[in-house]
Amino acid sequence: MTVVKEKNVYRFQPPAKHLISPHKPVIQAEDLSVVRCYFDICVSTCESVASDETKAEYEAMMQEEKNLQSLKNLGSDVMDWVARIVNWSEKDMFKNLGTVPDLPFLNFVKFTIVDFLLNCMRTHIYNQNDERTAYCELFIPIFKAFGNTTKKLNCVWCEKKAKNSDYVWLVSNNFAKDKGSLKLLDGIGRLVDKELNYLLIESSGFNNPNVLSHSLNDTLKNMKSGSDNLKCFVSNYKNASFSTMKKARVYTCHIIQNKMTLVRYKIKSASQWQVVECRSASTPLSFSGIIHYTKVFELFAFLLSDMTEQDRIFHQLEMESLGLVQVPQDETVAHFLM
Repeated sequence: MTVVKEKNVYRFQPPAKHLISPHKPVIQAEDLSVVRCYFDICVSTCESVASDETKAEYEAMMQEEKNLQSLKNLGSDVMDWVARIVNWSEKDMFKNLGTVPDLPFLNFVKFTIVDFLLNCMRTHIYNQNDERTAYCELFIPIFKAFGNTTKKLNCVWCEKKAKNSDYVWLVSNNFAKDKGSLKLLDGIGRLVDKELNYLLIESSGFNNPNVLSHSLNDTLKNMKSGSDNLKCFVSNYKNASFSTMKKARVYTCHIIQNKMTLVRYKIKSASQWQVVECRSASTPLSFSGIIHYTKVFELFAFLLSDMTEQDRIFHQLEMESLGLVQVPQDETVAHFLM
């Protein structure tokens, strides 16, 4: 609704229209109309064009997130400790962390909170247009703590090429490398026991007036990175079952301001990728917001559970690819994708 009063223009909206969470991955209608033939996508800012199957998976993810299901799946002890930690006072936090049990995920929680306490001691806020400082201080330590304590993820940082991701373009480019197909990333998490760029991290800025423009570009960049890296992985298992391969997945973590959004990529069919938002969490900037770490830990508990499941899927793919498990020719990756 638009009202013009003298020389002033006022636009109004009802409560139930255009209500989306801030600082989430976004894609404009004109871009979506182009990529939707290759991508069945459902994220919180773009649900309407998703297939019923993909939307149902998204809704299940959101319900699990609301219930903190991934944290609960780690056991009642872990869930209870997380709930206790985020309610401790700033004065007692450092001392109380010494009482937390020596378990891999809880060690990740401890290292994360210790670094958060250091950030709370900053004498001034992060500067305008200083994306790198906020990214390096707020987010890199969390991923580092997670990878090192779980021993499942190795990370590299800041303008890195995803290893072998440009390989998938060689055939279409007559086996000449095309620099235009190469996109550098702010972070890459590679599985320790598998040649897979599993977690692709991109930061769109912090306190930056151009953050919306960066977010629009980085959403498309993440779609490219996610699909390219998964396709590179798929190319190693042409004799494996296509049904098994459809269970393999990679993730992008899109950071906008102080919010992380985790998005999953997997094969839906021979012609489409499925893209589903799985978790999101805001990293607090002051101790008064420490309770928001509950969602941060839920996001990483989800990743930990997924990596454990992926280990089983990768083993099955190896067995099938090597002929130790027989796969009929008309059920192979090669049959469907070549």
